[in-house]
Amino acid sequence: MRWAGVVRLLDFSGPPVPRSPSPDPRSSSVVKLRLKRFGRRNRPFYRLNAIDQRTNRDGMPIEELGSYDPRADDDKKATGFKVERIRYWLSVGAQPSPTVRGLLRTVGIDPTPGKRIEQ
Repeated sequence: MRWAGVVRLLDFSGPPVPRSPSPDPRSSSVVKLRLKRFGRRNRPFYRLNAIDQRTNRDGMPIEELGSYDPRADDDKKATGFKVERIRYWLSVGAQPSPTVRGLLRTVGIDPTPGKRIEQ
């Protein structure tokens, strides 16, 4: 009689339970604007990337959007961004990371995702 509980669990006599289809992982991906670290120890250098949120920090980007050198003396040399492409990615809903959001504000780009590009 110790198998009575197991047999009851495996009873398939009832109607089948409808299952919702699992979402396609490619369709629910969110694009993030993140920094990718380069450089040597104690001398960091970053590239701004549009990248899938499931990708690790130094993974393959969708598009490279510029660079950031936090140790540069001049602010003009510190940031080199492709402003039009950044605005495009923000207009299609890319989510900037908190660090990238701050960098975009210093450059003069509104980091609110989903805003349309002014024509």
